[in-house]
Amino acid sequence: SLFKSINDTTSNLNILIGSKKFSEGWSSWRVSTMGLMNIGKKEGPQIIQLFGRGVRLKGYDFTLKRSSAMKGKELERKYCSIETLNIFGLKADYMKAFKDYLKDEGVPTDERVEFVLPLIYDEIYKTKKLKVLDLKEGKDFKKEVKLDLEYIQTTAIHKRVILSLYKQVDELASKNISGDKLELNSETLQDTHLSFINTDNLFFALEQFKNEKGWSNINISKANIEDLIRRNGWYTLYIPSNDMKVSSFKNLANFETIMITLLKKYMKSFYEYKKSEWESQFLEYRELDETKDKANLIDNYTITAEEKETELIEILQTLEKELKENRLPTFDRADLKVFNFNKHLYNPLIYTNRGMTSLSIKPIELNDGEKNFVEDLDGYLNRNGAKHKDTEIYLLRNQSKTGLGFFAEGNFYPDFILWVVRNNKQYINFIDPKGIRNLNTKNDPKINLSHKVKEIEKNLGNGDIELNSFIVSNTRYINLSSELTKDKLEDKNVLFQNDDKNSYIDKMFNKILKQ
Repeated sequence: SLFKSINDTTSNLNILIGSKKFSEGWSSWRVSTMGLMNIGKKEGPQIIQLFGRGVRLKGYDFTLKRSSAMKGKELERKYCSIETLNIFGLKADYMKAFKDYLKDEGVPTDERVEFVLPLIYDEIYKTKKLKVLDLKEGKDFKKEVKLDLEYIQTTAIHKRVILSLYKQVDELASKNISGDKLELNSETLQDTHLSFINTDNLFFALEQFKNEKGWSNINISKANIEDLIRRNGWYTLYIPSNDMKVSSFKNLANFETIMITLLKKYMKSFYEYKKSEWESQFLEYRELDETKDKANLIDNYTITAEEKETELIEILQTLEKELKENRLPTFDRADLKVFNFNKHLYNPLIYTNRGMTSLSIKPIELNDGEKNFVEDLDGYLNRNGAKHKDTEIYLLRNQSKTGLGFFAEGNFYPDFILWVVRNNKQYINFIDPKGIRNLNTKNDPKINLSHKVKEIEKNLGNGDIELNSFIVSNTRYINLSSELTKDKLEDKNVLFQNDDKNSYIDKMFNKILKQ
């Protein structure tokens, strides 16, 4: 085999050509470029295996790591291509879908240029003592509460665990063709599938998952695992019907893997639900703080652009220069908008069309619904300045996963916090612009948060602060399959961004100030 000598320093082999000979049984640290011709038309284990072998790297001192993963060993940018796998394809349709998948996972697929755009704050907010909800200092769920993993109906906050085993690339291809999602087949694991599952394997997999998460205060028992797997009301499994056929012992092993995945998802929902249920007893108001709220009071945007996007790079260079000189720039085109809103605690705000793959922005940019909400709020305040002349208004983008969240409400992080201050009273409002076509409008916890926050408000008993929650739906009411009327939804603080374009912000303020 040529592979026996390919890693030798004296090897003169630079190109190998073969017909499907590279998917298994070989190893090389030297792979620089792979070319696919008439293969890779769809996702398959051989293609994935081929890519996996291509990204292998010996690394410094046989660490098997790239320089970016090692402190003190960073390469200059011009040398990074030595550690980068390049792939090209002829009639390899899967490559575009694979690239999209890598982008969704945050993996760069092209040479990129990085920009750091500093933010400009309206420092006056620091004198206003704006309040937020937080857990009392010293309270520690992990130290104070012991749990047993068990079945409860309210796990996942009235939502089932969902697992889709349809190939992600097939779903992407389907969306590209028709614009709609695949009709997915839903199944449950029957006795036939469960009878060969080894409870010991489930137990040890969950113990390992528990250790990875650091959940030292949860106990896992085989009896409770067996109780869970005999129930099917806690999960929804999307899987092609052919994959549910019991045809071989190898096939049976797949069902054990499926159950392990479902149980891990259940365990995560269970733990977060119990954690929030306990923490809700110990919430308090505190002032917005630069240190404690660092996730929301960010310092800058980090933006990377593909090298080939020369026009975008010039725009970003200009934006970066102006912001470093403490000037607020603006820029507006169909796929990228940089704009300012004087009620937001920092500026500028950035919107991109989510189909725009040439830019990567951290923290994540505004989506269509969020941008439209900010613009609608700005327009409303400009038209109604006299009506709110005695009112102070402050807006802050709430970062997903790191900002202020409501775990008891399905791990929900509303997109914005809006403070309305009038007569020394603060109204703290959690606002989330989103599509609600697929939500259960009667029972969904994100929608019912409007009632939940009132319970929290009552328990905290501070007459100078009121809490509200709003869903700003960019789904039109006519497109909902809801048993609730539009008025009933508005009673739950669901406002319709497109149906009531010129009035929904006014409705929101009337609800906040009870006018």
